[in-house]
Amino acid sequence: MAAIVPENTQAILIGASKFDASDDDLPDLPNVKNNLVELHKSLNEMVGIDAKNIHPILDKDDYDTIVEEIINIIPKASNTIIVYYAGHGIPKNSFYLATKKTTILKKQCIRAIESSELVDLVIQETKAKNVIFIIDCCFSARLKENIDTKGKNVFFIVAASSNKTAKDESPDNQDCTAFTHELLEIFRKGIKNAGEFLTFQDISNHLEKQLLDKNLPEPQISSHGSPDKLGICKNNAYKKTDVTKYKIHNDLRHHLPNRRSQETKLGRAIHNNKHLPLLCLIHSDENQCNDRFVDRLVYH
Repeated sequence: MAAIVPENTQAILIGASKFDASDDDLPDLPNVKNNLVELHKSLNEMVGIDAKNIHPILDKDDYDTIVEEIINIIPKASNTIIVYYAGHGIPKNSFYLATKKTTILKKQCIRAIESSELVDLVIQETKAKNVIFIIDCCFSARLKENIDTKGKNVFFIVAASSNKTAKDESPDNQDCTAFTHELLEIFRKGIKNAGEFLTFQDISNHLEKQLLDKNLPEPQISSHGSPDKLGICKNNAYKKTDVTKYKIHNDLRHHLPNRRSQETKLGRAIHNNKHLPLLCLIHSDENQCNDRFVDRLVYH
């Protein structure tokens, strides 16, 4: 299994919690700020990404301001780049991610992030072979449509389908949004009955289960690559089996029947049917199995 290399990974955390527009258009989302703080902590402590390579970008005026900050970060990732956004998703003639000074017009948004531009920019400019988008907003599945991966492994976990809203507050933790809270819980607590390391697939499947069990919006997952082969972090719920607690019994092989007669019959069958393939497994002591057994049969 290939795992992300933390020291060669960059994480960009974009959050929009305050908006100049009216509450009717874009109500403030105070939990988004907490999302960024807690995700920064988990990526550092659980995934192992150095704090200096995790970049929170909160409440910037517009897309141009955000691009100025991230354009020099993106090329620094040589293994994996993670892009997270939390805020408002706005479907118009394109799909937009809101910023502080976003204005919503009839057919488009001004000073917002056009999601396709952000995705294309990251994929185009990064040297990393793994690109992970984590999007926590309404209608966020629209962001993963019509993607040109340019041959890279591109993975999406988004909070809602293209026609559904996301939940801005978790029933278990009022300080974070529902989607991000469940993701943080996986990083912190791990997944029971999963392996020692959690893959993108493990995290995606468990996140979906946890949200649906709580009657929360169903997340959407999309993978251009092998999600089951991309290790993300250690599984804090993993427990190794202690084999020392099992009693080791005496060798019972002497109770098995003598295989000499079977070997003789098998040798004759091989001699008389040399043109046919043969696979034989015999379990007994070392003189009657494995390589020594095969060595004796070749003389037939």
